[in-house]
Amino acid sequence: MYFKNSSLFRRIDSWTAGVVLVLVIVAGLLSSDHLAFAGEPAADVIPARVGPQATQQTYNVYLPSTLRYDPSSTTIFGVQIYEPLDSPKAGLDLAKPAGVTWIRWPLAWRWIEPQNTTPDKFYWTAADKALTEATRIGAKVILTIDGNPSWAAKYRAGPIDRAPLNEFAQFMGAVVERYDGDGYNDVPGSAVVNHFEFYNEPDGGSITQAELGIGYWGDFGIPYAKMLCNVAPAMKAADPNAKILLGGIAYDYFREENGPFVREFLDNVLAAGGGNCLDYLVFHYYPAFDFRWAPYGPGISGKAAFLRTKLAQYGVGDLPLMVTESGFFSNPNPAWPSSERLQATFVVKIFAQAIASDIKALTWWSWTDLPDYPDAYGLMTTDLRQKE
Repeated sequence: MYFKNSSLFRRIDSWTAGVVLVLVIVAGLLSSDHLAFAGEPAADVIPARVGPQATQQTYNVYLPSTLRYDPSSTTIFGVQIYEPLDSPKAGLDLAKPAGVTWIRWPLAWRWIEPQNTTPDKFYWTAADKALTEATRIGAKVILTIDGNPSWAAKYRAGPIDRAPLNEFAQFMGAVVERYDGDGYNDVPGSAVVNHFEFYNEPDGGSITQAELGIGYWGDFGIPYAKMLCNVAPAMKAADPNAKILLGGIAYDYFREENGPFVREFLDNVLAAGGGNCLDYLVFHYYPAFDFRWAPYGPGISGKAAFLRTKLAQYGVGDLPLMVTESGFFSNPNPAWPSSERLQATFVVKIFAQAIASDIKALTWWSWTDLPDYPDAYGLMTTDLRQKE
């Protein structure tokens, strides 16, 4: 499932191509009635058979060619990486041949400013090395800001309750200035970052999550909105092109369903004016929750449609959408058996739906399997083996 061609979609056999064709037609994702196979004129394409008669021939396929994105152009295809980007374990040199455009990477405030100080005394070295590597391969980086230092907040991924918000604004202004590429107070090597996401799944409301450093703003939607609107002026002053992203909300598995996420978080943020301080609404999507979004559209398209309606209710319906976490696993989980081939079909399905839904970027979770996670969501194994 690792894509050797400089396009998102690598080799999939004719059975998979047929299944995907059915999926995208049902979802209304095609603006024409064919797929284009690499190396062949679109008009000459004959759709693959589906079912027991399907053969095992192999093709290179771009799906679908008639959408707004050309396979040779910048794509919405992104991946989540946790390793330092300058480490061989990150597999960064494999990303460009795979057609990766976006890399989502975490940046902890406590790494840069472990003690309350001024920007001239910040610890930049590790972040500089990582982000310079991402710039080297031409990737666009989504920095997920989290990891509050203990002097500023009780919880690493929750409200800033031990320091005034202007401390966070100072920090974010310095981060944006260092990575804006304008030649002033920039990192040596000119690493460039324009997209900044505030915490991972901030709609979390579980004290257990909070103690683990996972999103814990769920019951604090109004303070979250205040935080966004406090840091926005400092970021825009440093770089008018800096993009402020809502932290990717789970917006599923809600607390009333015995999950950790707070349904009202988004409404509270928007009601408090947080939408006016954002450049993107960001959410997460997993196929296990398709039942909830089916009335609004197929898969990720249904969830996007619902959230656009929600934005419109608060007067910010023109905010573009991103997805910073989506995926499917390849291991034979007893509850939902899978395989590398089945995972590959979900890659095509989810990205096709995202393109059709005008989602500006989607990062697959994750680039590699995670050694401490029970399911294999990576596009590669932990030793960087390309999945089939």
